[in-house]
Amino acid sequence: MLAFLAILLQRDLVNLFGTPTPLPELVLSLIVIASICAIYAWFWLRLAGSDDNRRATVALVLLTTLVTAFTWIDPNRSYPFYYPYYYCAVVAGAAYPWRFGLVAVALVASLAATVILLAGGHMSVATDVVVVMILLGLGAVGVRRHIANFVQLQLARDEIRRLAVDEERLRLARDLHDELGQTLSTVVLQSELVSLELPPDTSESTRRRLRQVMDSARSALQSMRELVTGFRQPTLSQEVASAGATLEAAGIRCEVTAPPLELPQPTDAALAWAVREGATNVLRHSRATRCTISIATKDGHLRLTVLDDGRGSETLDPGQGLRGLRERIEPLGGQLSTEDLAGGGFQLTVDVPIQQ
Repeated sequence: MLAFLAILLQRDLVNLFGTPTPLPELVLSLIVIASICAIYAWFWLRLAGSDDNRRATVALVLLTTLVTAFTWIDPNRSYPFYYPYYYCAVVAGAAYPWRFGLVAVALVASLAATVILLAGGHMSVATDVVVVMILLGLGAVGVRRHIANFVQLQLARDEIRRLAVDEERLRLARDLHDELGQTLSTVVLQSELVSLELPPDTSESTRRRLRQVMDSARSALQSMRELVTGFRQPTLSQEVASAGATLEAAGIRCEVTAPPLELPQPTDAALAWAVREGATNVLRHSRATRCTISIATKDGHLRLTVLDDGRGSETLDPGQGLRGLRERIEPLGGQLSTEDLAGGGFQLTVDVPIQQ
């Protein structure tokens, strides 16, 4: 898409420098051309394929205004094609979801036809420009859909890889628990039986060594259990990444604000469960198009907020999910609250102290 700028630059620079042009008009034309190229490049490098409709509208309006100004400075330079409007059609088609994109292409094409006719162009020229603009706009709509599908495919692949890692962690935890845990439990039990069967005249050094064996086995068993528990517990960073990827793959625009934090394991796990529960509710009940997950710290407290623009809690069953989440948060000295927003939407807030 950026390569198409070569046509604009080649044709307009040849026209500007190939014929005598007054210096003020030459400078003004060069400024307008540079601005058109800058806005077009900004759109494709920063905005294309995103859901930032506000900035996309700004780019389209600025580009159309500059192209109209450039055409009006000297319509003969663009005659008989008035091709700079083609760039407006491309941006209009790629700026919005396809229904709005078609409307934007139609509006820009109508504006181009009006300007051409007012500038003295023939009806046949205006018709040709409109036809080409519509075709280019339809092509840009297809490009945007391709970009969106590619992004969702990448997110789905990332989620599959993350799930594969989680599954491997769980498999390892199960194997450790079933194999190593059973073996260590047997060692502890056999050591205790041996200690009970020792003859009365057994030396104290032998008894001490046997107690050391039992203590080492118990310590290893406890360490293994803690390790397995750590494998099975979700972490906040993993759940935030997973929630964002899952919501995006489901077509829900997700904005995440989560600075890296070092939290105690119980707090980290409880907040991870909160993110999982909040994202699950957004997916299952909200019918939202946008979700925000934010984490902020202030005065020794951490606040987690999951906010969506869906239907609120009218269909949300505040059953085991939120009840279980509250049971995880309150022992940490935290609070969980939910709220239906006035303009539509639902907000889940968790506030916990993070003092070490």
